[in-house]
Amino acid sequence: MATYAHWYYAQAALTQNQIHVRMLEKYYARWKLKINESKTETIIFARKRTNTKLITKLKVGDHTIAPKDTVKYLGLQLDARLNLKRHIKMATARGNAAIRILYPLLNRNSGMSQGNKSLLYKQVIRPIITYGAPILRHISNYALQPLEVLQNKCMRLATAASRYTRITDLRERTGLPSIREHTTATAERFFRRNHNHPLIASTMQLQSRQTHKLLHHDIRFDKPEHGHKRK
Repeated sequence: MATYAHWYYAQAALTQNQIHVRMLEKYYARWKLKINESKTETIIFARKRTNTKLITKLKVGDHTIAPKDTVKYLGLQLDARLNLKRHIKMATARGNAAIRILYPLLNRNSGMSQGNKSLLYKQVIRPIITYGAPILRHISNYALQPLEVLQNKCMRLATAASRYTRITDLRERTGLPSIREHTTATAERFFRRNHNHPLIASTMQLQSRQTHKLLHHDIRFDKPEHGHKRK
C-alpha cells in the first residue's frame, strides 16, 4: 500500500501523508492490525533539491521514518527524481544473469534456429528487463539505453552476427522492435484495457478536506511621527 501527497513544499506534503497514516492506524486498530514500521519507507519526489527540507519526519506509531533516496514498490526501484536509474541498473543485471543461464541455447553452436532463439528472448529475457513497461514508457531515451544495449546483445546472439552488423539489420532479421517501441506499445495496451476499470477510475476522484495553511505573521511598522527619527 502507498500514500501520496503533492505540494510545492515537501513539509506540507508530508503533513498530508501524516494525516492519512493516522487515519489508517485508527482503521487498522479496529481490525486488530498494525502497520509494520520496519517495512514503511518515505521518499520525496522532486526535480530540484529546493523546497525538500523537512522540519518534522513521518511517524508510524512511535517510530520516525526518515526519507530515503530510493524505495521499492511493486518490484520497481523508485528514486527521488523518477529517472529510474537504479531500476534500470538492476533490470540490466537480471537480464545479463538470464543470458548467462540461457547461453547454451543462445550461442551460435546450440543448434537452435534463429526464430526459436528470438522467441526465447521474447518469452524469457524481455519480460525481465521491461517489467513495469507503463512506467518505463515515460523515462528518457538516455536512461533507457542500457536496456537497448542488452537487447542488441541478444539479437547478435540469436543471429550469430558480428559486432559490426547494424542494429537496423538485426531488427529486420529478428522482427524485434526497439525497447522504446515495445514499452510504448505495451503501455498503450495497458491504458486502453484499464481506462474504464472502476477501481482505476476511482483513484482519480479522491478528495481531501485537509489543507495545509501557511502561517501569516501580523507584523506592522508604524510610521514615525513628524519630526522624529527611528533609531
